[in-house]
Amino acid sequence: MEQTLNVVNGATLKREKKILEEISVSRKGATFGERVLLSTNLKAKRKATIITKEPTYFACLEKQYFDLTLKEREEKIHSDNVYFLQSLNYFKTFSYHLIEQIYYLAKKIKYRKNQVVFNEGDSSDNIYIINDGQFKVFRIEGFVVHENNNR
Repeated sequence: MEQTLNVVNGATLKREKKILEEISVSRKGATFGERVLLSTNLKAKRKATIITKEPTYFACLEKQYFDLTLKEREEKIHSDNVYFLQSLNYFKTFSYHLIEQIYYLAKKIKYRKNQVVFNEGDSSDNIYIINDGQFKVFRIEGFVVHENNNR
């Protein structure tokens, strides 16, 4: 996706095009923006551009009210998730800061029972970290051929 911006540089007006990569799609009930509100850096900036895909209505909570109502809960969720990752053998040697980055960059995906996560032969472009639940692993042992005798 391209986003065209009018940028004023001194007295010169120029048009810039930014190429945007879609990194996720959120739906009803999803939240975003809490990470920057949890930051101790008062000049923290947003790390992504949000563009609606359809008419969208938001409930928007200003920082001062976030701090009063949700900050403590969000900090606990954040630290619980980072400590969970830190407890896994795979991440034992990683710094807290690196694990924190991994947590924020990871997509949180929920699968239903018996839903296929990927199939044998699919391209490998993700690592999966199970936060809760169980999974089964299958390998193709052979194929069953069904003949159609209705000529």
